[in-house]
Amino acid sequence: MLGLSEVPRRTTEDSLDAAAALAAAQQARYALSQDGIAPSVSRILEVMGRDSKGYPLGNGPKDLLAHQAACQLLPDEV
Repeated sequence: MLGLSEVPRRTTEDSLDAAAALAAAQQARYALSQDGIAPSVSRILEVMGRDSKGYPLGNGPKDLLAHQAACQLLPDEV
C-alpha cells in the first residue's frame, strides 16, 4: 500500500496508454457534442475505470471504449 508521500511507478507504456485513453475520451466528447449534449471527459474516463489523467483506477481499466462509456452517460431518449 502506498503512503501519501509515495508515488506509484509508471512506465512509458502506462503513460502512452493513459494518453490514448484521455485522447479517446476527448474525441468521444467532441463527437457527441456535435449532436447536442455530451458528458464531460472526466465522467467518460471514470466510466472507463480511469482517473482524470487517463491512468487506471484501483481495479484497473474496464474493457470499454470511450464512445461506449460516453453513450452510457447520455440520458435515455423519451
